[in-house]
Amino acid sequence: MARRREAIAEAVRQRVISGLSFGSLREGQRLPSARVLAREFGADPRSVAAALRRLETEGLLVRRPPSRAYYVARRPGVGKITGPGEAWLTEVLLGALSRGVPVPQFAEYVHRAVATLRLRALCLECNRDQQQWLCRELHESFGLDAAPLEVAQAEDQAGDLQRADLLVTTAAHADEVRALAGRFEKPWIVASLRQDLADEIRRLLRTGPLYFVGTDRRFADKVRRDFAGVPGAENLRTVVLGEDDPTAIPAGAPAYVMRTAREELGGPPAQVRALATLRAFSTQTAQAILSFVVQENVRAAAARGATGGISGPHTGAAA
Repeated sequence: MARRREAIAEAVRQRVISGLSFGSLREGQRLPSARVLAREFGADPRSVAAALRRLETEGLLVRRPPSRAYYVARRPGVGKITGPGEAWLTEVLLGALSRGVPVPQFAEYVHRAVATLRLRALCLECNRDQQQWLCRELHESFGLDAAPLEVAQAEDQAGDLQRADLLVTTAAHADEVRALAGRFEKPWIVASLRQDLADEIRRLLRTGPLYFVGTDRRFADKVRRDFAGVPGAENLRTVVLGEDDPTAIPAGAPAYVMRTAREELGGPPAQVRALATLRAFSTQTAQAILSFVVQENVRAAAARGATGGISGPHTGAAA
């Protein structure tokens, strides 16, 4: 039950954060009721109500008496840290103290651990939509300089591969990228989706048509292959800008609109129920990226402290 509440809270959290970022939600906007959300998630209303209360304590949602409805409270990251944010930060600082890092020095310690180097990542995929998804998430969530690269053209881009600090791909191209990583002696990561996001896609497919809007036919074909064997696969719909008409999507239909398509359209199609696409990396993927970032930055910071500059074989440029 607790795990289910956490999954629902994360799904609603990402919907609010994405909606605010993309303009499909605004501060003060009313959310659907717990009962409506329970039907949408196929969950017990009590689990949904508990998840909403958790987001209220985090300061993301607010209730306005006498109504029991929830409203978007504010943009994440703006204003006072409330609720569990304080508890979480206290735990982090206590952990730092237990490892010999004084609280006044903590911010500098973290900065050196994540921003000593300007690390470069190459995002290898077979379509523009996923290339840009990988690049955006690596840059916005982890601070990496990220550039797209077509997998089929990678063999001809030796200079780009040599300058990269990290190669990132998806499971579909793991074999090709593993070979490239070995040849150029580069670390590499296979990015996977958050489990709650993958579960939500499968749930939505069982309930009716679900749309994916992108800009590259290869992405559309890949999505269809990836979900070909799941229950409700016949409900999957793909829309490729330049080939299909996004205004033909029925009003209120759930749709994952890729960042590439949002940029081309100036936002998601007005009539759809745009679903969250921000921070889609799984916990395992995020952990692998952070481990790489911290390891490389700590190594460079130590070298800089000893010699006055970054030394050793690493190719990353100083930030």
